[in-house]
Amino acid sequence: MRYARIENNKVVEVSKNNPGIEGWVEIPAEWVNEGRDIYNFIIVDGVVTPPSADTYLVDKEWAIIREQRDLLLTNCDFRVVSDYPGDHTSYKTYRQSLRDLPDAFASPFDVVFPTPPE
Repeated sequence: MRYARIENNKVVEVSKNNPGIEGWVEIPAEWVNEGRDIYNFIIVDGVVTPPSADTYLVDKEWAIIREQRDLLLTNCDFRVVSDYPGDHTSYKTYRQSLRDLPDAFASPFDVVFPTPPE
């Protein structure tokens, strides 16, 4: 057996030993040993439960989108530095569009990245 500490209906910590403190629940050891991402598990009717396959795929896809977005932001950081020549306005708008991606689309499978300025 393993034990998981729960906060706000999410697993936030896992232990081999029962700390004997409120907020910790028993979970099968094989969940941890199988290399599952235990921190994506949720609480359903007081029981620690793996997320549904659909929820898991959506969460993973959002993580991929954010990684891609972060890389695109990093790659154009220099374009908005005050001593870089040229018009910064178009890159500021582009970068804001990148930051807004997760809020602009209901599903990660519908995301269309903005085109960088010329």
